[in-house]
Amino acid sequence: MKAIAVHPGKAGSIHLEDVPKPSVDQVADGRGVLVRVLRVGVDGTDKEINAAEYGAAPEGDDFLIIGHENFGVVEEVGPNVPDTIRPGGFVVASVRRPGSSIYGKIGLQDFTTDDVYYERGINLLHGYLTEYYVEDSKFVFPLPETLREVGVRSGSRGRR
Repeated sequence: MKAIAVHPGKAGSIHLEDVPKPSVDQVADGRGVLVRVLRVGVDGTDKEINAAEYGAAPEGDDFLIIGHENFGVVEEVGPNVPDTIRPGGFVVASVRRPGSSIYGKIGLQDFTTDDVYYERGINLLHGYLTEYYVEDSKFVFPLPETLREVGVRSGSRGRR
């Protein structure tokens, strides 16, 4: 599977990376959602990451798949995914993940005070500029068919 990635800390390192196609089984407790990417926003954050201004690869990798604004169609779901997320449905996924601060613990991870933070496509988690991604259903949000032409989820502004 193809993905667009950078080598964090190395300016101008954007490249095409071959990565394995993810599986719903990679998410615990049957909550995995496999999404085929239809649209990804590329913005100044991605430009700054490619300029090596910030960004970090996930543990075990020397590259970071970029792209934090996403829109896709569900291909497969695990057995414990809510009925609102089903194959064929359109979805977006959030960027930030909860950390250890009080904000992360109450679901307000955008207000984190953590020194180490996790943002897909920005810091320590691969992003969405790939053919498919798999995500925990609690970070996936269904969209109605009527938003197919305008749906993209952002959320990169704030703490970096």
